[in-house]
Amino acid sequence: MVTAIVRHRLENKKRNTMQPLIGKEGFDFYTYPGREGHELPKFEGYLRLAVDGELLTKKDKDRPLLLLDATWRKVGPMNKLFDYVEPRSLPALKSAYPYIGKYHPKPIGALSSVEALATAFFIFGRADWVDVLENYYWKKQFLELNKEFFGL
Repeated sequence: MVTAIVRHRLENKKRNTMQPLIGKEGFDFYTYPGREGHELPKFEGYLRLAVDGELLTKKDKDRPLLLLDATWRKVGPMNKLFDYVEPRSLPALKSAYPYIGKYHPKPIGALSSVEALATAFFIFGRADWVDVLENYYWKKQFLELNKEFFGL
């Protein structure tokens, strides 16, 4: 099943946690906002990972995921554009990603994009959930912070 990642065009690629997944099978990347002639597809039937919505469960595993990849300040307008995609939230885990927010506080339970995706795959029971974290600099810290949830 393909996971769609819509990344804000101003995301810093050097600090972006999803960068190592580009080109890997099972992931389709799109840029927001789409340039003229490069409109984004309709993600009907997908589930959008978001901080609001019902908790994601194993019952959702047959639905493709849409992940919006942006800073917390920029993801708000993106969520409005994709509000037709049913939102699903994740359990409140601790992020290992160092948050540097000068003007906007970090939302409670906020994870980096790669942490959120790995968590969703874990909930689905996918064997490759930890592979998503393969090149994540803070992988060890994230797993240690949440070892009870992941059963480690």
